[in-house]
Amino acid sequence: MVWKLREANEALVSEISGTFNLDPLIATIIVNRGIGSVAEAKKYLFGTLDDLYSPFLFKDMQPAVERIMQAITSGEKVVIYGDYDVDGITSICLVSQTIRQLRGNCDHYLPNRIDEGYGISREGVDRCAQDGAGLIISVDCGINSHKEVEYVKQLGLDIIITDHHEPGEILPTCVAVIDPKRKDSDYPFQNLAGIGVAFKLVSALVSYAEQQQWIEPGSVDLGEMLDIVALGTVADVVPLLDENRLLVKAGLAKLGTTGKIGLIELKKLSNISGDSVHSYDIAFRLGPRINAIGRLGSAGLAVDLIQSEDSYEAFNLASTLEKNNRDRQKIEQDIYDEAIAMIDSDPDMDHNRGIILYSDRWHQGVVGIVASRISKKFYKPTIIIALEDDEGKGSARSIEEFHILNGIAQCEELLTTYGGHKLAAGFSIRKENIEQFRHRFYDIVSQNLSPDDMVPKIKVDAEIDLSRITLDFIHKLSVLDPLGQGNSQPVFVTRGVFMRGVPRIVGRNHLKAWFQGKDGAVEAIAFNMADRHSTLSDATIAYDIAYVPKINNYYGNGAIQLVIRDIRPA
Repeated sequence: MVWKLREANEALVSEISGTFNLDPLIATIIVNRGIGSVAEAKKYLFGTLDDLYSPFLFKDMQPAVERIMQAITSGEKVVIYGDYDVDGITSICLVSQTIRQLRGNCDHYLPNRIDEGYGISREGVDRCAQDGAGLIISVDCGINSHKEVEYVKQLGLDIIITDHHEPGEILPTCVAVIDPKRKDSDYPFQNLAGIGVAFKLVSALVSYAEQQQWIEPGSVDLGEMLDIVALGTVADVVPLLDENRLLVKAGLAKLGTTGKIGLIELKKLSNISGDSVHSYDIAFRLGPRINAIGRLGSAGLAVDLIQSEDSYEAFNLASTLEKNNRDRQKIEQDIYDEAIAMIDSDPDMDHNRGIILYSDRWHQGVVGIVASRISKKFYKPTIIIALEDDEGKGSARSIEEFHILNGIAQCEELLTTYGGHKLAAGFSIRKENIEQFRHRFYDIVSQNLSPDDMVPKIKVDAEIDLSRITLDFIHKLSVLDPLGQGNSQPVFVTRGVFMRGVPRIVGRNHLKAWFQGKDGAVEAIAFNMADRHSTLSDATIAYDIAYVPKINNYYGNGAIQLVIRDIRPA
């Protein structure tokens, strides 16, 4: 593992530190997060929803809101067509509820992951038409659904596309295409989640409705929906910077005191108590429970949960999500174990710079999580394909050094469909094309990645003495919240420290140790490093440690704890 010390602009660090009376070390961390000026630092530290960009900066926003208002005022039925993950589910809830608050006739459609796959399908469009839709609005999908959009128009319906995925060279031809990643986009921030784009749409819609005197100013309060905006944004693992940071910061506060009965019940089952909710709670507690229902069952139950106004119904729905999540964990672990066994038994795997595995025993709803785990373990672009009959559904996850969507796109003629981002993508493929795809993809990866690229890296914010880690300093780090993708936990390195005693194995696979500082020993926990116990048991030598400082409240005493990212002899 390589430790890479970030190199911050010292002059800018000094300027930000002086302007906002910040500890220079915290100012360094902020600059390391891509903040390039005092004005950007002010927005990062103190930004509010007033700092959001105008939604009308999006291409096609004006025709989109005009068409939606036409549907609302005429009583035309609008159907929100979404994806089955947290981002898509929350987007459906946000847009459909806003249109209903504007007195519109609105319903939603969620495709079945197994039967229809990702995105807009002809079957789904037929269902919308049969239900009387005049206008379809896609959320978190549709940017590359050219054939399906043409089919919508053949049926005499209109469609508005809202998405945040990478578009192709040609956009779908329809009423409006709202996507910050459009090649011709002038929108200042490209990395909104699908729910972020949906929030921009409803913000513009409410503003337009007020201008047209369809509603009284302030009568539709989108602030009440910020809890699900935060939920979808964090769960979709987009960078928590710029507008995402502003929306999530406000949304986490709202989620802590949410009045939505379904979310209250889900928080209880996720062991989230009190008014304080963190991005971690969404990423590892709430998000997986909502995602699980779309992976194994009907994602519509998650929409019902969020929109529920009945305590008994909400409890039952939340309990169903909880059970599905436990089932998902079991299925995921079985697939992971089988995939690892396949890797271990393949003599050529060490020579490949990517990993592609497939089986007809694997559940397509879970392979994405397995691909993510394997990619992290081996630090290689990884594709896991679930086969059913002659069709494969693939989920791809990558490392920072390789744009996996571009790699997959170079195999386009072998695929039925594909789409995604730099680090995550999905596709469908005929069984007879898999081996050819595998060999070509391996060649593409090898051409673009060197052996050095495939060594895991830890981005270090600063080298410091252990004495700098105090309770007061850790509390000051809270100005960095909310933490997550693109705004990661700060990592520090301390060199030449000694252990007090010998580390011990705790839990299933963790190490606990104590490092001697000037003011006493500091507890450290190294997750999933029990296999290194024998090499880290010499208390007579000094060690270099890379770690994230935390406050451990497990026993209620609020003690400092170092979460070890890596450790090696000095």
